[in-house]
Amino acid sequence: MARVQVINETTLNNSQPIDWTLWFQWCRYLYDDGTMEYGYRFIWKRPQAEGGSLQAARGQARIPSVTMLEQLVAQARAGGWGGYNADDPPPECQSYGFVAPDGRQCEVRVYVKTGAVSYEVHQGGKMVGERQRKPENESVKQLVERLFGSMGAYGTTAVVE
Repeated sequence: MARVQVINETTLNNSQPIDWTLWFQWCRYLYDDGTMEYGYRFIWKRPQAEGGSLQAARGQARIPSVTMLEQLVAQARAGGWGGYNADDPPPECQSYGFVAPDGRQCEVRVYVKTGAVSYEVHQGGKMVGERQRKPENESVKQLVERLFGSMGAYGTTAVVE
């Protein structure tokens, strides 16, 4: 058996669904023997009226069309997580550097090690505040852009640790 930790996910319908919705997810699979793997999956979510829980299917999810599949993958790519390879997973920490208006070097560090995506903001080599959990409704790309914007940043450059 495996426990699944969803790192990123997307769907074509983010409103309060009244119908079943198909989700595309990048996950970490934690097995009973202590091993771990990464991978993508498609999974259906029940309507909110039925609790909005995930449908547990044994290795299958019906995909209504290639167009829907392509749209979900395109959203994942736009969110910065749609091009991973399970055999060569992304680093546990991604670092995004930028320069604040006052000239200080700043950095946003995004971690996926804990199962939930969290982030830290660093300015002038020191952490600002505490590590925070990434909002569920934001992609990593949106989070970094929001943090850059809130700090008046410019000249963004992405680097990977």
